Amino acid sequence: MEPNRVVEILQDGKSRGSGYLITPRHVLTARHVPKPSVVGTDCVVHPLHGAGEQSIPTAQEPRPQPVPAKVGWVSAEHDFALIEIAGDPLGSPNAGPIPFGKVPVDGVVRQIIGSGFPKPRARTSEPLLERSVGYSPAFAALTLT
Repeated sequence: MEPNRVVEILQDGKSRGSGYLITPRHVLTARHVPKPSVVGTDCVVHPLHGAGEQSIPTAQEPRPQPVPAKVGWVSAEHDFALIEIAGDPLGSPNAGPIPFGKVPVDGVVRQIIGSGFPKPRARTSEPLLERSVGYSPAFAALTLT
């Protein structure tokens, strides 16, 4: 996981959850984050810190400006949604898409790294970055090309 790709998703000035910048214009998030979870729903993407910064930001560090976005796709079967950035692209000019693969459905325990805003928090609180080990059929179902 690259910490500079973690973003916060807001609607009506309130945090709805987190996402992961998979291209300079696309954020992968959970379907339950935007409300309503339909294509075209407006939201705002707020980076946790600037392009190229690799450390996990602290609550005291200034954040880049948020950019307008819309829900571009939602999965009918899984808790995934894709947010399309309507404003300037995020990330450095040479930040390309990240590679994805397919996780085999074999029951093998794998390390999963996740981030997010699991509970409503004060605007000064830090996001959660968590490392866990386990198996999730939902992750096995996600294949992006």
